[in-house]
Amino acid sequence: MTLGATPDAAVITDAMTGFVKEDEHVLTYGGGGQQTHELTATGLLSIVDPDAGEDHFRYGPGGETAVSDPFGGQLRISANGSWMYTVDNDNPHLQQLAAGEVEHAIYRVHSIDGTSHDIDIEVRGTNDAPVLSAATASATEDGSAVSGQMSATDVDHGDTQT
Repeated sequence: MTLGATPDAAVITDAMTGFVKEDEHVLTYGGGGQQTHELTATGLLSIVDPDAGEDHFRYGPGGETAVSDPFGGQLRISANGSWMYTVDNDNPHLQQLAAGEVEHAIYRVHSIDGTSHDIDIEVRGTNDAPVLSAATASATEDGSAVSGQMSATDVDHGDTQT
């Protein structure tokens, strides 16, 4: 008779979601024209694994995988389950999100025994003010009427100017 052990899967709970909001709580790094403007979300996952030595997460290269992130952000996790998501606030796709518009960045993390778990970060939009530009013109007093054209642009999805 041969007895063999069967590995038990880890149970992962707690901070499985987070959010960032366009243009809010922006952290600026760098200087000399090399600045980055980042948004961050953080959390802490809990892990329980009855198998000895397997109650922590894979970290470093390959420790987390983007399932979907249209913003090109980055998620990092440590062995104890502490995670941080960062994304460039100047990313054009992020800046196009309108007020109330929400998209998701989803990352898969793994415990040492291979149990996987997804972290879902909501990326929320805000209302960006339109940009108005006008052509310059000159007129002579008591002369002919002068007309010009102004144009407005708004980076947010679906916004119109009136």
